Amino acid sequence: MSTILETLSSYVPNLILRRIVKNPEPIIAPTYESFPAAVLYADIKGFTALTERLDGIPHAEQGAGAEAVTHAINAYFERFIDVLHAHAGDIVKFTGDGVLAV
Repeated sequence: MSTILETLSSYVPNLILRRIVKNPEPIIAPTYESFPAAVLYADIKGFTALTERLDGIPHAEQGAGAEAVTHAINAYFERFIDVLHAHAGDIVKFTGDGVLAV
């Protein structure tokens, strides 16, 4: 089961993984769990303008803009996730240049 959980950990929130460990039976009906939490939605200010500016890189360097955008968003999310996990937070969903967390 640990191999399955390791694989799932890349795709589902830790909240779901903890539920699977606690009760591995399939969920056949809607369920809920109550716990104190805060919800955070964060996105990159000016991201659309940044992508438009990087999209204007000359054709000789085609693909450089997309590579720069990918690098920028990965750096942002890497730092964000480190801080979030350091404070027992969990990613619920990525939304383009944004992230929903608890």
